[in-house]
Amino acid sequence: QVLLASCTMTPLAGFPFALDGALVFDGGLTDFQPQLKRSGTAPAHTITISPFYCSSADIRPSRYIPLWWALYPPRREDFAWIYHLGYDDARSYLARNHFAPLPSSVSGAAA
Repeated sequence: QVLLASCTMTPLAGFPFALDGALVFDGGLTDFQPQLKRSGTAPAHTITISPFYCSSADIRPSRYIPLWWALYPPRREDFAWIYHLGYDDARSYLARNHFAPLPSSVSGAAA
């Protein structure tokens, strides 16, 4: 039931329903980028990631990705460049913020 609620994206895929007396649906509708809160004196470090170019997330595509690809997947030929774009964008973020670097190439992925 909980997994079903996390897949509910009204009006495209299902509708909210009652679970243990509460109305449930995918939290992405209300809190798309949840972030950790500070606890005590330790700062919270949440790295936000989004598949959307127009987002304010820390890691997001550096090239425009059509928004409709979130609902209707692109052609199979587009998967490789999208994968490499995401990998390179993550590497760039990590380098800018002084994290340990990722390898420059991705093994096992088609170029």
